[in-house]
Amino acid sequence: EEGGTALGLSEMAIVAERLGRSLLPEPLTPCALLAVSALRGCEGSRASELRAAIAEGTLLAAVAFQEQAGDLPGTTPGTRVTIDGDKGARLNGIKRFVAAGAGADGFIVSAAAAGGGALIWVPADAEGVVVEAQQLADGRFCATVTMTDTPVADSDHLADTLDALTLAISHATVIVS
Repeated sequence: EEGGTALGLSEMAIVAERLGRSLLPEPLTPCALLAVSALRGCEGSRASELRAAIAEGTLLAAVAFQEQAGDLPGTTPGTRVTIDGDKGARLNGIKRFVAAGAGADGFIVSAAAAGGGALIWVPADAEGVVVEAQQLADGRFCATVTMTDTPVADSDHLADTLDALTLAISHATVIVS
C-alpha cells in the first residue's frame, strides 16, 4: 500500500539470515524492521507518510527508546512531552544507544506524556536536537540523541501508547537472533 514489498516477519527472517552470512553492514534491523514495525502500530497520515518514505528509500528512521543500559520495553521513559503555554508541545530528554542513529534523518522517540506513554517523530535537524555518534566495542556506531525544548507539531505525535514500540522490539529481537 505504501510502496514496500508486503513481506512478513518470516520473510524478513530469511532476508536477515542471508545478509548475515556476508556480514553486510546495513541498518536493516534498526531501520527497515524496528522503525517500520513501530510505525505500523501508529495511525494517522504522518505515520503513513513516514512508512512510504522509508519504503522509497528517501528516509532513514531510527528508534530512540533507551535512556540507560538495560532499558527494556515497558520502562517508563524519562524523556517527556509537555505543553508549554504559547510554545505548544515540547520534548525534553536524552536517548542513548540509538542504533543507526548517527546517520538517521529522524527518530521515533518514546516519551512520557500527560496521558501515559507516547511515540513522537523528531526530525534529526529539529530545533534543540543534538546527535552524537558513539562507537561500540564491536565497531558499530550508535548515537546519543539529546532533545532540549524541541518543538513537537501535532502531526508528529504518532501514538498515545508505547504498545507499538513493545511489539516492534519483539519483532526486531526475533530477527536479530
